Amino acid sequence: MQTRRRVRPYRLLPLCLAVTVPLIAVVASARAAEINYEFHAQSQGARAWLAGEGFEFKLDADNAARSRFALGERGPTLEALGPAEPLIARPGLNIAQPARLTVTWGVARYPAGANWDIGANNEAIMVMVSFGTESLSGGLFVPPSPYFIGFFLCEKGRRGILLTGRSYTRQGRYMCLDGPAPGLEITSGVPLHEHFRAAFPGVSMLPVTGFAIEADTTQLGRDARSSAWIKSVKIGSPN
Repeated sequence: MQTRRRVRPYRLLPLCLAVTVPLIAVVASARAAEINYEFHAQSQGARAWLAGEGFEFKLDADNAARSRFALGERGPTLEALGPAEPLIARPGLNIAQPARLTVTWGVARYPAGANWDIGANNEAIMVMVSFGTESLSGGLFVPPSPYFIGFFLCEKGRRGILLTGRSYTRQGRYMCLDGPAPGLEITSGVPLHEHFRAAFPGVSMLPVTGFAIEADTTQLGRDARSSAWIKSVKIGSPN
């Protein structure tokens, strides 16, 4: 397992907020067999529809000067207009393992200079899946978090390798799944139970309790920009 520097801008939050508010708040809920969001099929306003489905806008997702969000034919498009980290979270799930994550998505513009192999740990789009309800300490000045794995698309860097960041070293892992050419839409399938075992050996298998859609260009300079879309997200039985 490779270790990579992962510095997120949580240190910019007021201390009282950063140490008390998890980014993917997880609460107990009735167990569901699966979730299947077909974002591109929605015709109403993006934010109104997502809020009605239980999604929460966090970090720079509500900052129009730093990020842009719209729901188009391909689904939600998430743009970073400079150094930014917009995050849209869907907490409150309870999906039993084994489970499979299926995402249809693509990148219109990769952030220039992003490459986890050299420590520039940024990406145009990531789906972060959380497991269990226990919130563990993430480190100094960062909020607590349950176990999670962040799956992302990358233009540069190796793929299929579990990465450990500087924060959340106990409960967080990251993996680049693929690197499609700009404008190309792909579907990625991930056996979550297998990746959970590989990422957290010795930890009892936990249910899927939430996911978030995120972009991060905070380490790439003042002109960092990215744009990506996500058409659908499904988490359910691997069969």
